[in-house]
Amino acid sequence: MHKLRPQVGFPTSPWGLLRHFLTLHLLRLGSAEFRVVGPGQPLLATVGQDVVLPCHLFPGMDARSLEIRWIRHQVSETVHLYRNGADQHWDQMEEYAGRTELARDGLSSGSLDLRISGLRPSDDGQYVCTVQDAASYGEAVVELKVAAMGSVPLLSLEAYEDGGIRVVCRSAGWYPSPQVLWKDAGGQHLPSVSQGRSPDARGLFEIQDVIVVSGKGDVNVSCVVRNSRLVREQVSSLHISAPFFHNTLPWMAALGVLLLLIVMLFGVIAYLFQRKAKREHGQDKTANGIFHPTDVLLGIEMGAPGGLGPSLAAGDRLGNQSSGKKNSLVAPDLMPGGQGPAVALTTIYAEPVRPPRSGPGGHRTGPGPRWYWVLLGAGWVGTGFLAGVVVWLLQRCGPRACQLCPMGWQPFATKCYWVSTKTKAWKMAAENCQHKGAQLVILESLEEKAFIEGMMGNASVAWTGLRKHQGRETEWTWEDGSPLQKAL
Repeated sequence: MHKLRPQVGFPTSPWGLLRHFLTLHLLRLGSAEFRVVGPGQPLLATVGQDVVLPCHLFPGMDARSLEIRWIRHQVSETVHLYRNGADQHWDQMEEYAGRTELARDGLSSGSLDLRISGLRPSDDGQYVCTVQDAASYGEAVVELKVAAMGSVPLLSLEAYEDGGIRVVCRSAGWYPSPQVLWKDAGGQHLPSVSQGRSPDARGLFEIQDVIVVSGKGDVNVSCVVRNSRLVREQVSSLHISAPFFHNTLPWMAALGVLLLLIVMLFGVIAYLFQRKAKREHGQDKTANGIFHPTDVLLGIEMGAPGGLGPSLAAGDRLGNQSSGKKNSLVAPDLMPGGQGPAVALTTIYAEPVRPPRSGPGGHRTGPGPRWYWVLLGAGWVGTGFLAGVVVWLLQRCGPRACQLCPMGWQPFATKCYWVSTKTKAWKMAAENCQHKGAQLVILESLEEKAFIEGMMGNASVAWTGLRKHQGRETEWTWEDGSPLQKAL
């Protein structure tokens, strides 16, 4: 009897076949063939919050023995590295130090999630989850969108410009750079004349948008700052009273009138100088014996029968003022005995004129007419005054804009503010404000409070219009009698 030797072959029973295929499948998994899977859409998170970047292996398997590296765009930009069963910080980017954590609880099931704490604007962008072992490699891309809502816009009147009022909208703390829209009371969009966007030290954007508002009556404008990622917006409105618009152009008109008056004064002065020069020139000629307005030349015309016309004879040289006599002369070719009548010329000389007093160079030094000197002096004084007014206007107003507030005061919304550098008691401070045509500040909004705190600078304390009344020590009211809002 021979013993049968065992032979190796395929199992013939169904259970044997199933056990065989399961064994092959497990052998394939053991060879670390996997696929890395990330989220199908971008993640949205706000600045300052924590976020988890999801990533996992498919099919699920134990990843504790694998190398897991989260990077930005290149391998050298390592956000977090897990190797040999532990976190490796030597290759981590400096800006992520102490801010990342790999979810250890899910490693055994193939979860590779990374937590980033305290999000910053610089964390915005793409991340790559990479996994590898000795034989395989896989990666998945995760896109993170960081956003931040900024502050409520602050609206303020800055200056007169181009026939209107310059209105500025300021806000800070936005990411990414927001969209700014201006609207009127009817919801119509208004065009801005300038836009400013600048990141601060944290990477958040500060905005400053400007429009020029014109009108004749009360005007309402709104500044809308919108974050397109969060689909949220902040809105502030401003009411501009009609009296503000009444002062938009008068300074320009006044400057034009002043310049016109200066030109006219210079024209009058030039005319007076020209007239004075002509007068002196004529008197100089008289003094030299050339001509004087009182010299008169008379021609006495005689009848000319016989067909001969009148004849004109030249007389003696004009200007001979050696005597005051009247000399009658006749032409030699019309002497009696000649043909035709004679025409006599009579030259009448006036009395000699005394030459005007002259100084060096022959210029007149005697006093002129009183009205001339009065006009000349008034012209120079008026020119100096108008020039001073123009200089004052140019100092207060730039080439395109004029200040809304007096020198040293700062505008905010529809008011002008000033901070005293002297320490006074409350009552004296209130009287000082009244002397300036103002009053101690009455706060109406948190934005106004923030603006005033910014004006104070290093000063920690300043008087406002808030006070307690006698008999009502627990009740605070403003100078105008309005109660204090709890929010302030």
